[in-house]
Amino acid sequence: MILTVTLNTSIDKAYIINSFEVGKVQRVEEVFATAGGKGLNVARVVKSLGEDVIATGFVGGYSGEFIKSELDKEGIKHDFVEVDGETRTCINIINKTTGVQTELLEPGPLLNMIYQEKFKDKYISLLDRCDVVTISGSMPKGISDNFYAELIKLAKDRDKKVILDTSGKYLKEGLKARPTVIKPNRYEAEDIYGKKIKDEKDIIALMKTFIGDGIEMAAITLGVEGGYVATKDDVYRYIPPEVKVKNAVGSGDAMTAGLAVGINKGYGEVETIRFAVAISAANAMTEATGLVYKKDVNDLLDDVIINKLE
Repeated sequence: MILTVTLNTSIDKAYIINSFEVGKVQRVEEVFATAGGKGLNVARVVKSLGEDVIATGFVGGYSGEFIKSELDKEGIKHDFVEVDGETRTCINIINKTTGVQTELLEPGPLLNMIYQEKFKDKYISLLDRCDVVTISGSMPKGISDNFYAELIKLAKDRDKKVILDTSGKYLKEGLKARPTVIKPNRYEAEDIYGKKIKDEKDIIALMKTFIGDGIEMAAITLGVEGGYVATKDDVYRYIPPEVKVKNAVGSGDAMTAGLAVGINKGYGEVETIRFAVAISAANAMTEATGLVYKKDVNDLLDDVIINKLE
């Protein structure tokens, strides 16, 4: 079983517009509304791959009810902490003419420490049912910056594998608890590094620092250029297959899902990386956020390029 943690859940709306122009009235051609937040995207992809998953986090208000209803429709098990206030909405405006995407992300409700403790109690009970945990995205206002570190420690104390996919202060604090896997992008890595990454040598040096600090697998992602993955013994450069991109939002979450499934099924390093990269590419081929088809994944696996670096 895989447990996905999404403290800052959302309704994710994708607006498909033929030609988006700032300052003008826009006619939206299509709207896709999904139960969102990075961890719920992970849960959706894990479910589409036929694996057992349960989603947790905070939900509130009418939007929270929508999220639970949508997860029920998709057959995704969930166990949330209910809060006062309204779960946020995040909008992705997709310009069909140019391919440019514009995201508007609401901050989410303000929570207090009582909710933090309620979630911790629920999380501990859910850990008994899972083997791999993914912790994704931002946190609502009012939650302690080091809360992810607390969750990681609770999981590791129970011998669970933890994938942390966040940024900024949440990532910096989370790293102190030594999650099993991290996957920052170039800019998130530069924030940790404290300076610009100039070349491959800088990337490898930073990943080796992560490994030396107790991370079992460290990835630095570069979008369409692929990325790098380091483990205790090896460093890999991966290049994703070329696909026709319809909606890239959620592709990073799809990769997290692939890593979680690979680890849960006991895949080897290269097999896990290949699987995760193919899933990420398959997600970009669909217009809905966090949607993957197994056939697309299987078709793309052999097109993923992975080179072990000396």
